[in-house]
Amino acid sequence: MRLNSVVQLILAACMSLASPARADDAFADAKSGFVFPRTLAGLGYENRREYGDPRLGYGVNYRGEGIFVTVIVYDLGEQSIGDGIDDARVRQQMRQAQADVAEAVRRGDYREAIADGEAKQYSPLFLQASYRILAKNGAQYRSYIFVRGQKRHFIKVRATGLTTSLVDASMAAMLDQLAVVIGTR
Repeated sequence: MRLNSVVQLILAACMSLASPARADDAFADAKSGFVFPRTLAGLGYENRREYGDPRLGYGVNYRGEGIFVTVIVYDLGEQSIGDGIDDARVRQQMRQAQADVAEAVRRGDYREAIADGEAKQYSPLFLQASYRILAKNGAQYRSYIFVRGQKRHFIKVRATGLTTSLVDASMAAMLDQLAVVIGTR
């Protein structure tokens, strides 16, 4: 093998390692630069869902035993969403997410959703709301909403588990790993 061929092989290998999308990644968003892995804190990638309007973005779904997480990335057409949790638009998105839970109860999607301000706080990087949900079929769930701004996008996470202990076992690690995915760490 000639030296030039060896150099080309080495360069190709280095470029594949530096590339944001690798074979073990589930989805790479070219617009934001977010690269979602196949597993996130032991939760397996399930699918990605587009919401039909670019402003509404997409959701990346992860599932584990007894827990389901959706990471929603969207911008609502806003061009200057601040990073973190202090931007007024980020706070408004949290209020809207909480109103959406109340609307789900009103529509009959849930029998009941009780806000639980006493729940464990998982990450200072995200605004957080927690609920005890009573489903239509009588099943009880623990559900969380996490919101922040990052790279001119809203990041909203819905995490629902069959029990608080299942959610507790996954949330802190999942939010830490998500912080790496979206570039806060």
